[in-house]
Order: sequence, then C-alpha cells, then structure tokens
Amino acid sequence: GFVIVNGALTLLESDEMHRACKDAAADIVGSDRAGNRGPGRYSFGVASSTGSMLHVPAFACCLLDSAGSRLEPLLRRIFDAGQKRDYLCVSSGGDFVVGEVPMDQSVHSELVVKRELDVWLPPPMLSVNFAVHDITKRNGPMRIIPRTQLHRGILPEKPPARWANSCICPLRAGAAIVRDVRVLHSGTANLLETTRFLPNVEYVSADFRATNRNDCF
Repeated sequence: GFVIVNGALTLLESDEMHRACKDAAADIVGSDRAGNRGPGRYSFGVASSTGSMLHVPAFACCLLDSAGSRLEPLLRRIFDAGQKRDYLCVSSGGDFVVGEVPMDQSVHSELVVKRELDVWLPPPMLSVNFAVHDITKRNGPMRIIPRTQLHRGILPEKPPARWANSCICPLRAGAAIVRDVRVLHSGTANLLETTRFLPNVEYVSADFRATNRNDCF
C-alpha cells in the first residue's frame, strides 16, 4: 500500500518547502493549539479556503512540478492498470503536528470506494507525502499498516501489537511516501519541541475521477 522514494526533492527544494510549511502553519495554529485533526494536529487542506495549497508557489513548483516530474515514471506504472490508464493531480495539502504532542492519532483510512473500484491496482487515489526535514521516531512519523488498502477502513476489535511498530522512520529530508489513501494509517506522538511537517500532493486514477464524487471533487 505504500513505497518510499528517496531524493524526490533536492535539499534546496526541501528547505524551500520547510520554510513554506512554517509560514503556513504560523497562520493556522492558534494559541490553544486545538488542531483541526485532533489536538495539535492540522491538515493544510482543511485550513485552506480552497481545500488545497496549490496557490502557494512552493507547493506548486517544488511538489507538483519538480518532484511530480521525477516521480512520473512510477506514477504512470501504478495507474497504468486502469481502464482509462491515466491519472491527474486533484489537490495538495498534507498535515503537520506541533511539538510536544504526546498522543498518537487514531488509525484510520481516508477513502472508501464502490466495490468495482476497490481493487489492488490502480488505486483510486494516491497521496505523495514529502519529508521536508529529517523524520525520526521521536518527532511524529506516520504509521502505515501494510497491505490494508482493501480492508475498507474496518479495524479489528483488538489491533495487533505489531501495528505499534509500523512507523515510517527514519526518513531523510527529500524522501517521498507514495501511499494508497485507502491503507490504514495514523500520525504518532511528536515528543520534540519542533513541528513535524508532511506536505503532500494527491493524485487520482482517471477511472476514479470519472465518478465525479461530490466529496472528492
């Protein structure tokens, strides 16, 4: 349900994106740090009036243009299994968690689709998250539960203990997490004082885009 691609951003692009994320976060986070995805956790897209961050030059130039071009061969292979055999970008956002947030986010899936689209390949939607700074086990890495993209978001009554160790770290600045958004995942505790950022670009298969789902498009 996911793959890590190192070097999707250059170090200069990572630094530019880190500054852009910090600037955006300064406008989003209030004094109470209440979050819009749980205490201390924020979605860039939810906080934007457009539902996306592609109006911010760094998001458009670094993530969509530069990194998107480098990742295009991989994305085409992933989406090539669809009837329409194509894909397109629909949004950019991602999330961040401020420093000293001791709680993990609940494990969840971001999308459930009709059965005819609920197949291994092509995924209806991919999120490509970018590490714009180094990510360790202490500053809120993403947790991904492998091979759960067809579970339709259903959680077991007692999650296996191994799920606690499914954190995607360490990651060096510039790495990309290419993730089927149906896969079960969550944020984890950020024990450091600094904010952890994971901005993203979202792509959909041409088959899924043709459904015109109101909650997605």
